[in-house]
Amino acid sequence: GFAFALVSALAFSLSFPSFLSLDGFPLLAWISLIPLFLAVIEARAGRGILYGVSFGMLSTLILNYWHGTYSYVSLAFSVGLGGILFSLWVIPWVLSIKLSGKWGFIPATTLWVVFEYLRSIGYIGYPWGLAGVSQYSMLPVIQAADLGGVYIISFVLVAFNAGLAWWAASLNRGWRWGGMGGSRVPAAFAAVPVILLLAYGYISLMMPGGEVRQDMRIALIQQNTDPRKHDYQLSFDTLLGLSREAMAEARVDGIPIDLLVWPEGGFKSDIRYWLERPDSTIRAARMVRDLLDFVAGEAGQTGTWLLTGTQDHGYETNVEGEEVRRNFNSTALINPDGELAEIYHKMHLVPFTEHFPYDEELPWLAELLDSFNTSNWKMGEERTVFQHPSARFFTPICFEDIFAEDLRRFAPGEPQIIVNVSNDYWSLTPVEGKQHGIHALFRSVENRIPTVRATASGLTAYIDSRGRLGDQRLPYYEAGYLLVDVPIRDFSPTPYQRLGDWPVLLCAIGWFLSLLQVWYLRGRKRITSPAEPD
Repeated sequence: GFAFALVSALAFSLSFPSFLSLDGFPLLAWISLIPLFLAVIEARAGRGILYGVSFGMLSTLILNYWHGTYSYVSLAFSVGLGGILFSLWVIPWVLSIKLSGKWGFIPATTLWVVFEYLRSIGYIGYPWGLAGVSQYSMLPVIQAADLGGVYIISFVLVAFNAGLAWWAASLNRGWRWGGMGGSRVPAAFAAVPVILLLAYGYISLMMPGGEVRQDMRIALIQQNTDPRKHDYQLSFDTLLGLSREAMAEARVDGIPIDLLVWPEGGFKSDIRYWLERPDSTIRAARMVRDLLDFVAGEAGQTGTWLLTGTQDHGYETNVEGEEVRRNFNSTALINPDGELAEIYHKMHLVPFTEHFPYDEELPWLAELLDSFNTSNWKMGEERTVFQHPSARFFTPICFEDIFAEDLRRFAPGEPQIIVNVSNDYWSLTPVEGKQHGIHALFRSVENRIPTVRATASGLTAYIDSRGRLGDQRLPYYEAGYLLVDVPIRDFSPTPYQRLGDWPVLLCAIGWFLSLLQVWYLRGRKRITSPAEPD
């Protein structure tokens, strides 16, 4: 049983990009959970819980091993936290399966999806390694994400595994479902959702995507330095040089660049702060002047705007009544006149490393985090949709683009492009960058909006509204630029944008109803002598 759980963890993890394959093995996901389910079916509840926790910790370790390239403390923390979360979930999951007997494939699937959602929300939310994400390259499979998000894909995939596992178990246990012979119920539970998913997917891919109003030429710049570690001037000079190369190529093509995009932290200095101190001789102030002169001069000649990751600031009053400055991880849009047009402040900050809200309640932990040189950014409060003459777009920063619900909430601004800026250089492995990029890919399908991603060195790429990740991407850990012509269509809200994560709610209801069904059937068996095994 324990070996079965470990085999499942390995197969499930390798269905994602990993140290073994940067593309992953998506088909593995369709059978990866069967050994775990069979082990839980055959085991007592206590051992089943142990198997589930072991699966959770090993899969978390394999999927997140790249944390160790940054910090072994970070790796240990993520695996430990994953183990705690899996433990809290596995107990009701296994007990529901054992209580349900031959009907256990229902809670096995529905509670799995509910758990994926629960571990994706809140301060420590981390939706990394959701089952449905493994299918990023299977275009017909992922199209239904515009109906109910990635959780629809997860449901169908887990249901397939569960249906096959209970079908296999029934061969030994002699299970029957009602008056139906054989094992038609779990077989149907496995097959019907897949058929419906594929039918919707193929039909969606054949449908036109709406009238293209115009193309917007965007240059994505990847400087291959870490803005947090390398010299600011080095990163700035590299970004300027690559931007000039991109503009030179665009002049040859005869199609000017509408927008230059620099990655998260690409321009480290606080632009607004130094604009208020124009006479300063400090290097940061000089860099701000050089940046704005570049946009107003070389870029402005062709009407090119610049979006860059940067730092911004605000002021608040502390408990002592003193006014203190607080910094924001931000993006800034600069128009061709060299003027600061709009700023977005990152709203979903990385827990413990970018933001810790419990300084007063847990001062010892705050001091410990500070000793590891963590940041303590202030959280943004406004969902800014930038207004460019060619299109409206919003700019999730770094791992914000893996949170489906967060990005869905930008819909009232009727955005036409998602522009993600990330670092990803810090991980020192393309595996993290690829995993990050495939999670972001689902935001395009859910919202039917193309995505462009500019990273310091990660997956700098263009993803269309169907979720296609084609050849328009840059190599990992090489400086370069990518010119993409993005088709701009009128905004049209998807069912997912309107309704949100409704599949999760249905799964929660389905789990509850399945337990009521088991309670009802067991009650009937106590009254009438049971003729079939449970």
